[in-house]
Amino acid sequence: MKSSKATAAFGYLRATVHLWADLSRPYCVWAEAYYQQKRKQGMGHAAALRCLGQRWLNILWTIWQKNVAYDEATHTRNQVKHGSWVVRHLSKSEASVVT
Repeated sequence: MKSSKATAAFGYLRATVHLWADLSRPYCVWAEAYYQQKRKQGMGHAAALRCLGQRWLNILWTIWQKNVAYDEATHTRNQVKHGSWVVRHLSKSEASVVT
């Protein structure tokens, strides 16, 4: 069975989201905390990045729909407001980044 151009495009998108998720971790505290928690849950590196990538795609969709720029402080406030489990792990990640 031959691969179509559409299927090939999804491969590029998947690889792009994978890299985006991985490269966001050093710059975004919540993303690193999210990734580390997924690893502690027993997921492998690629699976944890897929979960993180899905989270980033949801954020991208929301900011596109609202026509606003991404702001990490706003995102963190929204996580606190909605009781996200990621917030509980932020202090641990921040401590490891500082040291």
